[in-house]
Amino acid sequence: MKKLVILTLLLAPWSDLYSQEPSTSPNEKQPGNYDPSKVVILPHPDLPLDPTKTVIWCGTVQLAWNEMITQMGGKPKLVKPVKEVDLLNQQDFTKADLDEASYFVTSGMGGDDLTKRINEGISKKFPDIKDFRSRLTVDSGTPENSISSYAFLRKNLSFEKPFYSNPSNAKKFNFRQERGGSWGDIAYRHFGLSPFALSIDDQNLVDSNTYSQAQILHYVSQDECVVELKTKDPNEELILASIEPRKTLKETSEFVLNLISGAKPTKLSEIDTLDIPVIDVDVIHAFSSLANHRLLKNPTGSLGATEQVVRFSLTEIGVELTSEAQMVSYASNAPHEGPRIVNAVFDQPFLLIIKRRESKVPYLACWIGNTETFKAIK
Repeated sequence: MKKLVILTLLLAPWSDLYSQEPSTSPNEKQPGNYDPSKVVILPHPDLPLDPTKTVIWCGTVQLAWNEMITQMGGKPKLVKPVKEVDLLNQQDFTKADLDEASYFVTSGMGGDDLTKRINEGISKKFPDIKDFRSRLTVDSGTPENSISSYAFLRKNLSFEKPFYSNPSNAKKFNFRQERGGSWGDIAYRHFGLSPFALSIDDQNLVDSNTYSQAQILHYVSQDECVVELKTKDPNEELILASIEPRKTLKETSEFVLNLISGAKPTKLSEIDTLDIPVIDVDVIHAFSSLANHRLLKNPTGSLGATEQVVRFSLTEIGVELTSEAQMVSYASNAPHEGPRIVNAVFDQPFLLIIKRRESKVPYLACWIGNTETFKAIK
């Protein structure tokens, strides 16, 4: 079963995502833009986690790296070791952690017209994507001794029935920037389940079928709880965990997965509360830590540029994830018991992970440490 992280469907229909022009409204954040002082994109999840920031890892960089290793005939070794490279060389995330229908991976030498291969390959595998154009800027066409690898991932998971949504100020959702701290003043869009939502107008959104979509995997209090939101795909897991973070995103994810291993899920009842912020992420990131490193066995060779796009969203409708990554190298050899009332309100830093049920590792992991990816109520 794959574990899943939270995503939002607010910017555009998925099939239009890669063909639309950037917004020019001065009041809107440009697609791909983000504040690096608040959001961190990691090439590998076993790197330090700053709990005050939103920290994102997606497996497309690792998939592209694995493809580069195949093209080069071995793992790249550097003149001066780099931690990020050593971690990626472990290849602890592979195609086996995904379903074959969700990804596209390719590679080639300079002059192979990789851009054409990418566009045609994605259009063939994902025919609902019209006029695909990569949002990456890595130049894979030159020089001729370059090796370029590329990975694309798409997930679109919807709930059988929408959760209750309250985008108004009738019930405010505020966020605590520190676990156990005070709430901020800004109200954000949110969704979930609440006994206070059982008005006549909302009955169709909060019936027993909606409640069955959420189950508790671990609960001590609002400050320590793990919830799974069930989507239409039984092979995927969407996990939210309000817990104290560990040193890295990998350690935090592993702690949660070990915590819920063997847990007996319990369903939310109509006296319980589930409240989750709407999340909307759209980032383009260049990994400077992976660029311009000389190769040990080929002093004239080096690692080139590595870029990644991560777009995911979570709303009352479901989750959507799209990501692509590309890199270039230059080388000649290339449980709580008893009665309780659950109050699972994710109004302080928390973890989101996505994975296949049969896989031991997620393909997306996020620590939501601030409100940079939230949607404020206007």
